[in-house]
Amino acid sequence: MAEATVRREAGPLESLQLKLGGMSCSFCVNAIERGLKRERGIEEVHVSLAHEEALIRFRPGDIDPTRIKDVLHSLGFLVRDPRKVGAFDEQLALKRQEGKDLISAASVALVMVLAMAAMWLDLWQMRDWHVWTAWALASCVFCWNGRRIIRMAWGAARRGITNQHVLLTMGAIGGYTGGLLGAPIPPLGWYGFVGFPAVDFFGVTVFLTAYHLLSGYVGLVVRTRASESVRRLLSLQPETARVVRDGREVEVPIEEVLVGDVVRVRPGERVPVDGVIEEGASAVDQSLVTGEPIPEDKVAGDAVIGGSINQTGALLVRATRVGEESFLRRSPATSRKPRR
Repeated sequence: MAEATVRREAGPLESLQLKLGGMSCSFCVNAIERGLKRERGIEEVHVSLAHEEALIRFRPGDIDPTRIKDVLHSLGFLVRDPRKVGAFDEQLALKRQEGKDLISAASVALVMVLAMAAMWLDLWQMRDWHVWTAWALASCVFCWNGRRIIRMAWGAARRGITNQHVLLTMGAIGGYTGGLLGAPIPPLGWYGFVGFPAVDFFGVTVFLTAYHLLSGYVGLVVRTRASESVRRLLSLQPETARVVRDGREVEVPIEEVLVGDVVRVRPGERVPVDGVIEEGASAVDQSLVTGEPIPEDKVAGDAVIGGSINQTGALLVRATRVGEESFLRRSPATSRKPRR
């Protein structure tokens, strides 16, 4: 299970900061807030859709972080570590799966549109097997391609929460039920609905599912592109560093650099870690990290950011932040409090 940031506060309350996945609109924010606030011990919930974060204040005697995560999972949302941007692979996999489901649902929707148009224009006569073919297609799209929608709708409905997942699922079920009741094949045809447009009702189920998949996929594309930009930032960090130990210069993997190690950075090289200059002076290009286009002159005592380019002079840098605590590996939203 993903880790979380827990902060102890003065008094009986604690704060839990979580990075979430699966949110697509303000209805998701509302579902999270309402779902959590119904749990005993939850005092405040602040959710940011833009940053995909939640800040929860709770009484540790009544509820714990594990229970809070379980509630979010039951609502259909993913829980990630707020200190990392390494959820990109998970996000990319979800995008690929959602894309496959969308293509499948959209293809069926197109076929049903053409079929219904042909029937409306009297170019094609509906037969019994046409109705059951439409039923089979609607069943596959709704139950398989829309399985995540159903899971999120159920998680919200069982807690008395109405959101877009619940509404669209109810609409899809209504279309599906109408199609079954109107299908002119025994034992479902004994209601006497001769000529009932059952295919149209099954089409409603397909269209609603495809529409919801499209809206979710568009949101995923936007968030994945943002994550890709951050991933490119991470690639700026060198894989190795020259650490000065016992008067000798040793090249080690970047993962083995410790806080307090002194790292040598030659002209033209990237600074491997966040740190403070111990010795030397140089112009450092931090544009790819901070966006500042002009190199900044750095001398002993100045801070440097891992991933920036040392341009002119040799530097000895004492590491102050390494690994997941470094500038490049921390999510930009971690230091911000989620807003409503």
